[in-house]
Amino acid sequence: MPEQEENSSADQTENNETASLREIIEKSKQEQQEKRQDESVELAQYVVFRVKDSWFGFEGGVVQEIIKLKKISPFPLMPDCYIGLVPHRGTVLPVIELAEVFSLTKEPTDAEFNLSKRAIVIDFDKMLFVVSTDYLEGIVLHDPNAMLNEDQIDENFKEFVKKTFVHRDNLIKILDVEKLIAKIKV
Repeated sequence: MPEQEENSSADQTENNETASLREIIEKSKQEQQEKRQDESVELAQYVVFRVKDSWFGFEGGVVQEIIKLKKISPFPLMPDCYIGLVPHRGTVLPVIELAEVFSLTKEPTDAEFNLSKRAIVIDFDKMLFVVSTDYLEGIVLHDPNAMLNEDQIDENFKEFVKKTFVHRDNLIKILDVEKLIAKIKV
């Protein structure tokens, strides 16, 4: 019987979180619709992608390009978030797995699966690295003034997130590249 009560409590918590997210999404949709009526709004570019069940983005200015991962060479004696090195335009770049950085549930590594992924080459302050994604949505245009409040950012990611917005019913967390680099720097 106590186990059934625990499941009921967990289900109730999940339902409350889902309802809260729905309210945030609806409010954001209304605000975006109001902003669209003002044609003078300049939209910013964000590269949006998914890692596990979470949606993230980078500001367009730090993204050098989107690539398909090729042969990944092992990167021994490095933290788990470094899954290897890839050749890129005459140099070799480290590949970062955000699932490891954010301690998201990780599936067993499968080299063929990783090679089918799209990845994002980040160029920040003359430092180049590659971020592996599970799914790449693409470039999304969004009003930089129509972001959600900081209190609506998930605590698990708050340290790395600059801002958030809703796109296609998904909460997009725009990552702060400088803080990300500080976390992964060896």
